[in-house]
Amino acid sequence: MEKIKIILVVIIAVVGALLIYDKFTEEKENIKIEYKNINSEYTLVEKNNIFKYKNIDDVIKTIQSGSGVIFICSPESDSCQQYAESLDKASKEANLDQIIYCNIKSDRNSNSIKYQKLVSILNDYLSVDDLNNKIIYMPEVLFINNGKIIDHDNTNTLNDENDLTKVDVIKNLNMGVKKGEFLCVLGHNGSGKSTLAKHFNAILLPCGGKVYVD
Repeated sequence: MEKIKIILVVIIAVVGALLIYDKFTEEKENIKIEYKNINSEYTLVEKNNIFKYKNIDDVIKTIQSGSGVIFICSPESDSCQQYAESLDKASKEANLDQIIYCNIKSDRNSNSIKYQKLVSILNDYLSVDDLNNKIIYMPEVLFINNGKIIDHDNTNTLNDENDLTKVDVIKNLNMGVKKGEFLCVLGHNGSGKSTLAKHFNAILLPCGGKVYVD
C-alpha cells in the first residue's frame, strides 16, 4: 500500500513538472514571437512598423473583449504580402498604435481546437470551402471595438489553400471616369467590385496595365 502511495506521488509530481515546463515553454515562445519584426517575413513592409505578433488565444481575447485591428494572414500568400504593405501605409496615415498579426495557417491545416473556436466566433463573416465547411481564408482583416466586430475585410481573399495559385479578378478592362461623373459598378459577391475600387486609391496595385488618377 505504501509503495502505491509513493508511485502515485511520483506520477503526480512528474505530471505537474511537465505541465509547468509546457507552460513556461509556451510563455517563452510567445515572448520571442511578440518581439519579432513582421518585416522579416513581409519584405514589402517597412522595418519601422506597428505589427505585433500574437497567437490565436490573443486574437480571440481581443475579438471578445478588446479593441484594435487584427490582420490574419500568411507570408506564403502573394495577396497577403501586398495587403500587408497597404495596411502598413494606411496605419501610419491613421496614426494607429498597433496592428495585431496572426498567422493561423498551421492551426487551420491541423484544424486545431483553437482554430475551430475562432471559426465559430467568426462564423457569420466567413466563406465556405468545397465541402461547404466554414473556413478562414487569408488575408482577413478585422476591426474590433469593445468586443464587437464593427467591420471586416476579406474582399481581397481568394481560395488560398494553394497560396501561390493566381486568379485573374480583373482582366481586359478599359474604362475612364471623368471629373464630377457618377459611376455605378454592379456585380454579385466576389465579382471584383471592391478589388477594382482598391486600385483607384492604390490599396492594391495592378499586376499589369496602368491606373491613372488625376
